[in-house]
Amino acid sequence: MAHLALVVFLAAVLALGAAFAPDGHTSVQEEAPKVRVTGPEERVQKMLDATLNGAPVVRPQAAERLTTMGEVAAALVSAHLGEGLDELARSGPELTGILARLDSEELRTTAWRAAFEDAFPWKPAAVRGLAAQPRPQELNRFLRLTESKLSAVRAEAVAAVGNLGDVSAVERLTELLGDPAGAVRRRAALGLANLGRAGALIVVWNDLQREERLFDMNTGLVARMDAQALLGRLFPAELKGYRATDPLSDEASAAALLALHAAIAGGANGDLFTDLPAVAALGDGPRQLDEGFGLELLSCRAGDLRLAWGLDDILWVGRAPAARVELAPGTVAALLERYSTAHSVLGEAFELEAGSPLTFGEPGCDRETFRRRRGKLEERALVLRDWDVSEGPRPAELGAVALELLATLPDEARPDDARLDRLRSRARAILEAIGGPLEPPSGAGE
Repeated sequence: MAHLALVVFLAAVLALGAAFAPDGHTSVQEEAPKVRVTGPEERVQKMLDATLNGAPVVRPQAAERLTTMGEVAAALVSAHLGEGLDELARSGPELTGILARLDSEELRTTAWRAAFEDAFPWKPAAVRGLAAQPRPQELNRFLRLTESKLSAVRAEAVAAVGNLGDVSAVERLTELLGDPAGAVRRRAALGLANLGRAGALIVVWNDLQREERLFDMNTGLVARMDAQALLGRLFPAELKGYRATDPLSDEASAAALLALHAAIAGGANGDLFTDLPAVAALGDGPRQLDEGFGLELLSCRAGDLRLAWGLDDILWVGRAPAARVELAPGTVAALLERYSTAHSVLGEAFELEAGSPLTFGEPGCDRETFRRRRGKLEERALVLRDWDVSEGPRPAELGAVALELLATLPDEARPDDARLDRLRSRARAILEAIGGPLEPPSGAGE
């Protein structure tokens, strides 16, 4: 009986399903999923949309995919950009960075235009794409870019020059061993080694030993990690025991440094670079600066610069190694008091809690950061400027602080040290490019 009842129940269920089946079907079957067939244009458009509008982590991956999608990708990107550079600027650094690698001579030409356009915001990305596949006939263009105000542009350009291996570039590469940016110096040294001047690698070996920390920025570690990555490809056996994150007193790291020095000297054939510019030598930059005042400037138009004022009235210029400038006693204490007053006034005006960071403007390719550091406590103010904003967003209170900071900087010509050469003039140009003209407060000097 139980068996018969089960059969009747199943039959009723099947009948019920048949009664509600669509189109009079008497069996219960799932409809097969539809497969959407897309053409190459639609797939490329999807990647282009992700490059332009995807999440920050997605955009560079989507851009990289575009480089593998051939002429269709090049055609759609060309149609998207149209004439001029405005749409490329709005499209961001991800698309700019792969432009020269797409299957189009026209787009490579556009990347070169962007690289030399003063107002274009993503020049480092444009040059990075061009430098990924440098061409011999482009050598002079890359050499011109090694004179850029932006250290990121110079670093990409000098890497391309070194990879092209043209002996006519030796003189310029040697000059760049004195560049204020470590990334530029290290790549100039590799370029010289590629041209038979292996002794220049001592510059990179020196950077394996940088021990410098400015506030919460471990600038020495950044230099060590980049130097290890560059030399590790040339001397994997000698550098096997070296780890940039370990103390230099570590036995394995110390032994690796000795082995690497011997290998560089052995390959130099007596041409070991010993008379180096001060910025490339093993200097005595600050091991650790915990308290004081910092100013970090980055402008896609006027360049980049990093300054730090210590409580001992020492100014540090650049990073790893920073150049040392002695100031008059009491200079930094006065600066700190002036900034704290401005920070408090602005904080109250914007109804912020004491010590809260201040932000003015909109994010873009320009940024200046004022930092008063006291141990782990920090008062910070950011002035941000997007590439298409015509007026600088810096409030007058910070402008007055900026003028007092500038007054502490030397401004002499220093052909022997690019970090200090016309320092005040360079700093002022970057500040005004970001935040607008610097004018003395009304009534000053009356």
